[in-house]
Amino acid sequence: MDENKGEMGGAIKEVWPPISLLGGGQQKPIDIARKLRTERKFDEAIKILQEQIEKGADAEECSLLLADIFADMGDFERAVKVLNELIKSNPKNKNYYLRRSVFRFKSEDREGALKDVLKAKEIDPADLGVVKALVDVNASLGNYEEALKAIDEIKNLNYIDSSVHERKRNLLKLLRMREEADAYKFLLDAVKANAKEDSLLIAQSLFEKIGEKRDADYYEIGCALYRKMGMPHKVIELGEEALKSNKANDKMLRTLAFAYMDLHKFEKAIKLFEEIVKRNKEDPGVFADFAIAKLNSGDPEGALKEIEKAIKLDPYREIFYMHKGDIVARINGVEQAIEFYEKAVKMNPLNQDAYDRLENAHAVIYRHAKKSDERIFR
Repeated sequence: MDENKGEMGGAIKEVWPPISLLGGGQQKPIDIARKLRTERKFDEAIKILQEQIEKGADAEECSLLLADIFADMGDFERAVKVLNELIKSNPKNKNYYLRRSVFRFKSEDREGALKDVLKAKEIDPADLGVVKALVDVNASLGNYEEALKAIDEIKNLNYIDSSVHERKRNLLKLLRMREEADAYKFLLDAVKANAKEDSLLIAQSLFEKIGEKRDADYYEIGCALYRKMGMPHKVIELGEEALKSNKANDKMLRTLAFAYMDLHKFEKAIKLFEEIVKRNKEDPGVFADFAIAKLNSGDPEGALKEIEKAIKLDPYREIFYMHKGDIVARINGVEQAIEFYEKAVKMNPLNQDAYDRLENAHAVIYRHAKKSDERIFR
């Protein structure tokens, strides 16, 4: 018998996919795609499903599986696009909206996920799965009151579900935490506002009312307040507490460094700035502050290097030229500093500090010249 003929003499047709892939018998392409998915052979599964969708064979089932495979791959954007097409074909199918809400949620589009769940609820208000989804998405967005309303709806639907009680307990806990956080934030904002307006005793009184919760904002605002009040010891106490509890942000560390300088603990200030600079290489203000620290510690040459870094990053800030003038005056004398004070005044004619520096520099030179004249003509 011809090896290419069957018993009846007909040609043997090639079978696709191969028997080895089908597991010994004829399977539907979607079943093959499911098997490939479990084996994480995503590209092969996608190819089969797309071909089936184009043919119109099991299009809905294949599309849903295709979306799930995209989600397995972490490609939620493509998963959403598949669901978009399904919704176009059947805009009254609540399950499509629910499925798309999951993909949107996982891609951090929580507002979009909420819209989909609300649409599903509009289609079927009594669906327990939909209402549970409404609870969870609202909770993730911080809409705790809306989530609690949805839980009440579940009760009204006479559903008995232990997970609903757990959800409610968690929501009530989150509400209490938010209320405490809101009160805490309100107090911190009040401290900050009063300190800004120089109502320092009021700011201190409010700050002392804050309870046990102490985060990075607490330490940052507290240190800024006590430094403004001229209490460097208190700044250091708070700042070192923040360091021990690992709640020190760079803004607070800069305040702490200046408090160290207020008490002539220059070595500690320099050490802090060395750490801050590593994390803030694009912040000219950090280099300018570091320059002041180095100048006060008796290293004007080091200070000059730091202020030049600040000016390179931001050449349009007059205070940097004022600092450079101060540093140059220490290194080369007041006369050479005048150039930088003049530049600061030119950049901002309303800066009184720059004017004062310039006038003082001219006065120093004048006094020295006058004394020289007196010696010459004595």
